[in-house]
Amino acid sequence: MKNSRLSSIDLLRTIAIIIMIIANSSPYILALPHSIGLRIISSLAAPLFIFLSGYSFFVSFHKKQNYKHKYIQIFYLFISAMLLDALVWHIRPLHTFDVLYLIAFGLVVNTIIFKLKLYLKLIIAILFISASFLLQTTFDYRFSLPDPVFDKISLSHITWSSLFEIKRFLLDGWFPLFPWVGIAILGQVIAAKSELIAKHKNILIGVCSFLFFFLGYFVLNQESSTPERQGYLEVFYPPSILFLTFALSFIILLLALFNTLELINLPKYKIISILGRNSLLMYIFHSAVISYVFQNYFTALSPVLFTSVMLIFILTCVFIAFLAEWAEKKGKLKFVPGAIKSILGLK
Repeated sequence: MKNSRLSSIDLLRTIAIIIMIIANSSPYILALPHSIGLRIISSLAAPLFIFLSGYSFFVSFHKKQNYKHKYIQIFYLFISAMLLDALVWHIRPLHTFDVLYLIAFGLVVNTIIFKLKLYLKLIIAILFISASFLLQTTFDYRFSLPDPVFDKISLSHITWSSLFEIKRFLLDGWFPLFPWVGIAILGQVIAAKSELIAKHKNILIGVCSFLFFFLGYFVLNQESSTPERQGYLEVFYPPSILFLTFALSFIILLLALFNTLELINLPKYKIISILGRNSLLMYIFHSAVISYVFQNYFTALSPVLFTSVMLIFILTCVFIAFLAEWAEKKGKLKFVPGAIKSILGLK
């Protein structure tokens, strides 16, 4: 069962990565207008990633509670996020907080609360989610947030705000703590009860399928007028309770479908989850391609041409992931320091 659960996580991550590649490429090379259907689908990648960070945390941590190793892993993930900002996107680290930062912060919280009773973890998750709506009404939610260009900070003008953007971190950045850490905690909570998903998967598939399409109808109608944030397609800036419920129904549906899928453990089917097994490497690679290639050498493409480019892009990612796994298996990466491997998402 454990191997099946881990393979299921990799397969779900693969789905999230494919959606993410399409969503993050669209602002740069897909001609306007962007359909609301594409925007809704694109909005599902990040919640799935964040949820799975909590889910996989529980699967890997509950049998061998190595806190030191986990905090080292989190540290390297922070470094990955900061270097990605500085070297790929050329923006100041610790100011925009993309999904890598959020996953790292979520892992910190999940590690701290790991030994709490399950109902307390659920309460904390609900508090993170509900507090986001209170914060949005209490403080001004900033929709337009230009990213600060990466530059040197004069030592004579260093302030806390010049080093760390607290409001983006908590409330209105790309992926603030509220409500997204609550989704990561829900991942841990549901992983702890994954046997119930396997036991009642047929009921869950029926209920979640209904909720997905029922809520999807309202999301399509209510979010159709939501503007794009700096060209990005997602409709969760800020996330509504309707969207979060819709996204969670989608996630639970996928878990019920794949939780006990033994087929994906067979060697000949391993390729279908290869992107998920190398998720950090894929995140870094796809970001570099978008920043250095799409932004500089592509113009807006028609949907047909865009689809063709995305297919080539995804297959290229599969090749890079395959190459990384082959190199590790053959011992070709032994010369690379462990810290560098951790930062780049290599095994």
